[in-house]
Amino acid sequence: MQLFFLHNILIRILNHPDLWNMGLTYDFISLYRPDLLATSSHTGDMLIQVESGHLKTLLNEISQISHKKPKSITILINDEYDIPLLLQQHFRLTKAAGGIVTKENQVLMIYRGNTWDLPKGRIEKGESTLNAAVREVNEECGVKAVAKTEFYTTWHAFQTNHANILKQTTWYVMECIDDTQMAPQKEEAIEQVAWIHTTQLQPILENSYASIRLLLQAYQNHKVLVQPSP
Repeated sequence: MQLFFLHNILIRILNHPDLWNMGLTYDFISLYRPDLLATSSHTGDMLIQVESGHLKTLLNEISQISHKKPKSITILINDEYDIPLLLQQHFRLTKAAGGIVTKENQVLMIYRGNTWDLPKGRIEKGESTLNAAVREVNEECGVKAVAKTEFYTTWHAFQTNHANILKQTTWYVMECIDDTQMAPQKEEAIEQVAWIHTTQLQPILENSYASIRLLLQAYQNHKVLVQPSP
């Protein structure tokens, strides 16, 4: 299974017919036909069965949805196909790194473009993923942090200048060591930097990206799993 976000919609691509249910329920199930999404107004979870030769067309349709977006789209391909190769043919891959920075029971977040996000950015040529993550946190937030562990990788697809981009972002769990110079990086159009207590994350995440919601939910679940028993 390939899992990524396209146009802020959770996309799953499956090429084995026995995987389609996976314990999930769907609000809409259909064979793919051209302009299917243009005539659909479903905002829940969709299952679309498609021949691999039409997958590129479907991905283009998804990227053009402007309103009433589905929560998720599971794409089932009937025949065996190298999905990673197909995605590489459709998207240009870029790599980024970022941090889930914590201070006691708070998470560092940035506010940009009317949306809450986590600090992250592109990996520079010759730079390690870890160093890029630490540098981006410092540049975007004015916070010095140390990475504790690599945590998760998210995939986010989007269009820019008519090019299809697939961004691979590696996330590290970090601990703040100095926030006395904390300030938003105005050059990157960041309006606000804030420590958000974990008990106050839910309303913040309602105004965030689907990939960030998934990431922080996974992080909170991870914290519960690794906490020692009393």
